[in-house]
Amino acid sequence: KGCLSPCIADPLGSECAECVAESCDPEFFACTGLPDSTEIENDSLVLVSCGSTDVDLWIESSGLSNRSVQLNFCSLQYKGNGCGLDSDCLEECFQVTNNYSPECSACFGKLPTCVLEKGCLSPCIADPLGSECAECVAESCDPEFFACTGLPDSTEIENDSLVLVSCGSTDVDLWIESSGLSNRSVQLNFCSLQYKGNGCGLDSDCLEECFQ
Repeated sequence: KGCLSPCIADPLGSECAECVAESCDPEFFACTGLPDSTEIENDSLVLVSCGSTDVDLWIESSGLSNRSVQLNFCSLQYKGNGCGLDSDCLEECFQVTNNYSPECSACFGKLPTCVLEKGCLSPCIADPLGSECAECVAESCDPEFFACTGLPDSTEIENDSLVLVSCGSTDVDLWIESSGLSNRSVQLNFCSLQYKGNGCGLDSDCLEECFQ
């Protein structure tokens, strides 16, 4: 993208930063899903709890169509007696039996409380896997669930309109704590020139290892 010359001349300079911002940042943010400086400064950042591994698990397990089966197992059968409405137990169940991350599992753990508070308990006790329960949960609890998780809904998966990003909530926290974009050039400069003594140069595998 023609940024090599200004970035070699002054890796931390404004000419390098402007070239990278214009030519490389759109692809970087699309890949990572990290918030840009504007979102952080304006406090318009919406953090979600599920990372890319959780998204993969969600899609592989048929997502929303299988969630009621998983939730039914956790509520009624996990560890013999089931979790009932115990959110901590349900969180543990989704983490242990379905391999979701702790942060993502916490969103699943909140579902039964929502079912209770939003008037879905009666149809869901009568038939946990029935259409009346599913419709009530979809209308009353799913907006909060998807806002918490960031997982794709069935429409996004079926229409192939899903945009996957590579960074999870822990990465977002690290990005914000390390001043995000304003410190990225310093980190990249270290990895390129100093990591393991000689630096990585343009070696993408080495740079990946350094950032990790």
